[in-house]
Amino acid sequence: MNNIPTVVYFIACKGFIKIGRCRKHNFGKYRKTGNNCVGELQRGNPFKLEVIAFIEFPSEYEAKTQEKKLHAHFKDLCHRGEWHHDAPALRDYIRNHATAYESTHAKLPGISLPRRKC
Repeated sequence: MNNIPTVVYFIACKGFIKIGRCRKHNFGKYRKTGNNCVGELQRGNPFKLEVIAFIEFPSEYEAKTQEKKLHAHFKDLCHRGEWHHDAPALRDYIRNHATAYESTHAKLPGISLPRRKC
C-alpha cells in the first residue's frame, strides 16, 4: 500500500448501505469514460445509488484498515459482501465520524448516467 489519499465511502440504496473504499482521485469524479469507483457501481446496479458520506485517509493502508474494522464492527448488519442493512447504529456512526457528501459537493456527477439501450 502506498501514500495515495483514499476514502472509505458510504453509499445508500434500497434499505442498504455499502461500506467501500477507493482512491480519492477516483471518488466522485466525473469522467466521460465513467472510470470512477461510484460510476462503476452505478453502471452495474439497476437502482439509483446515493453517496451519503465519506472518510478521507492519507494512505490506502489506513483506509483499508479502517474499512476492515467497519466491516467487522457492523458484521451483524451485513447483508452480502460490502452491503449492510441501513440501521440506526450504522447511520449514527456515519453521522458522528464521516463527512456528509452533500456538504462538500453540490451533486455527484457520474451517478446519474445517461440511459442507454441494452
